Amino acid sequence: MTDKLNKTFKLHAVKAARLDKEEKKSNKNYFYITMASVKYNAKEKLSVVYEDHVYTGGAHGMDATKSYNYDLRTGKELKLSEYVKDDTQMEKVEKSISNSLLAMYNAGVSIFEENIYDFQLDQTSQFFLYDKGIVIRFHPYEVAPYAKGFVDIKVPYSKFNQ
Repeated sequence: MTDKLNKTFKLHAVKAARLDKEEKKSNKNYFYITMASVKYNAKEKLSVVYEDHVYTGGAHGMDATKSYNYDLRTGKELKLSEYVKDDTQMEKVEKSISNSLLAMYNAGVSIFEENIYDFQLDQTSQFFLYDKGIVIRFHPYEVAPYAKGFVDIKVPYSKFNQ
């Protein structure tokens, strides 16, 4: 199982290195970088998140993220659908996210007001685990300005598993 996980992580890193080489061929000032971080490693579950940044000119680069969530007992990759199982639970997750975004907005955090209740969330959305639930990750510009970076919203299991 360790070999399987390491292969997945290596593939992500090798792809980033290849893309960086391609960008530099195009323009010596262009680049593609990736950084990995372990967000959760407990209760036989693992969440590793890669943050990718590409710069191809302009005011700033563009960011992307990819989360890898695994059950360490089986080696199975965990999808959001294993935590948010149906439309009712998805509605509860959306409500919890909206409440968090509204609280951030009211506290003066740069959140797009129009996206507090209107954001993209589906079973392909990026997420990772934390000790009490899941964290939904929004890319720059999805719910906040680029300068805010990734916006991570914690959604405790208690908010949608009732």
